[in-house]
Amino acid sequence: MKAPNAEVRLLSLGGEESIAYILRHTGRRKSVGIFVEPNGSLSVLAPADAGLNRVEQILRRRQKWIRRQQREVEALPPPPQPREWVAGETHRYLGRQYRLKPIDAREESVRLLGAYFVVLVPNRMDRERIKALMEQWYREHARLLFLDRNTP
Repeated sequence: MKAPNAEVRLLSLGGEESIAYILRHTGRRKSVGIFVEPNGSLSVLAPADAGLNRVEQILRRRQKWIRRQQREVEALPPPPQPREWVAGETHRYLGRQYRLKPIDAREESVRLLGAYFVVLVPNRMDRERIKALMEQWYREHARLLFLDRNTP
């Protein structure tokens, strides 16, 4: 989402090549800032008194850097999918992968057994409860690891 004072611009670089960017003027900056966002879009923050010609001159001068940064962003792996907290889903712990195995049981607990996170829960379809139990387990084990590493 663009800021209220943002302006979407298109800078022609000659031929069919151009750079689309979002320009925002702010009184808090003394120089022009160029940012390639995680989605590959380009944001430009300019001082309030910076004219459009000055901004575009800077963008033309920095076009190789901009393209290189956009290529690097494109080459990044996609962000991980959000957890679903269902049977068979892979979870990591201490550099290893374990599959989630929720099991219906009267008492709640989480245990590492072989290649599985076994989650005992009253309703194995209750994703929110499984998530809460797993997060609690991770926090407890992280605390124990930190305490163990910080004691001489």
